[in-house]
Amino acid sequence: MISILIDGFITEKLLLSLTKKLSEDSFVIVSIPSFDCETSSGIHISLAFNNLLKVLSPEKKRTKYEYKLFHFLKKLNFIENKQTDLELTVSMLQTIWVKNGLPLRAFYERITRGLNISTTILPLLEPLPNLIIELEDGDKKNFLDVIDGDLTEKIKKISYDELDKIKLVTETKKVLENSDKILLFQISPLTVYFLKSIGTLKKILETFKGTILYLLPKKLRQIDKKFLSILKYSEDLTGLIQMSQEQVDAVIFDEKQRYLIRELSDVKLTLYPTPYYIKEDKKINEFIESLLKILE
Repeated sequence: MISILIDGFITEKLLLSLTKKLSEDSFVIVSIPSFDCETSSGIHISLAFNNLLKVLSPEKKRTKYEYKLFHFLKKLNFIENKQTDLELTVSMLQTIWVKNGLPLRAFYERITRGLNISTTILPLLEPLPNLIIELEDGDKKNFLDVIDGDLTEKIKKISYDELDKIKLVTETKKVLENSDKILLFQISPLTVYFLKSIGTLKKILETFKGTILYLLPKKLRQIDKKFLSILKYSEDLTGLIQMSQEQVDAVIFDEKQRYLIRELSDVKLTLYPTPYYIKEDKKINEFIESLLKILE
């Protein structure tokens, strides 16, 4: 069994190509809520789960990317951050579900079944965290406020509400402990920090008897570099690998970045330089074949 851990940023073609090559009973996807946040109107947004639904749902693209509900709610001054109708509907339903104390696993099952998603998606934690980003002027924002704006360089501090109350979902904990391999799928620096901040999860990763592989992001976004800077690491892939080395056994990266082998000579990790493609279908398939060999 392979557990694939995914956060809010997903390379759609890459994930779809991988899941199509794996049998449905050979893997599960675990949604990491490291970018979860709440809007000013109290709607809880789970970026990872929402994006997984958009990528894995067989619904027509038009259905998944409509904005009628968003424009209506914006007109009512109820929401500012642009979200698709699917994202908003799921987020509002999840907010109601969680506030009524219902189990998150059951919510995931109901939503994925309703969208005809055959892949098993598991929640990692409950209750859900709330990422708070503090700017240099003391103003506090949610992640959606800063992801695409000019505020990235003004980020001073990152934190999560009541992180000490969060627990691993029981079923997910069992799946992780019984997996042969764990694949961290292009997770961001913030997510690496988040995983290290949950005591029980950090212990599972550090004592895991199988192999934990980290498929690095193809490249770092500006906000990724900012998070690395805040966490006192170099603002590049070298810093990201050094940050994650205690939790992983092997790192998969673009063979064009072989300089990493030289820069990380003192790091006790297996390094897999691989032809890393995320756009052209034929080359993506070649990359997936290479990835599958590593996962064997």
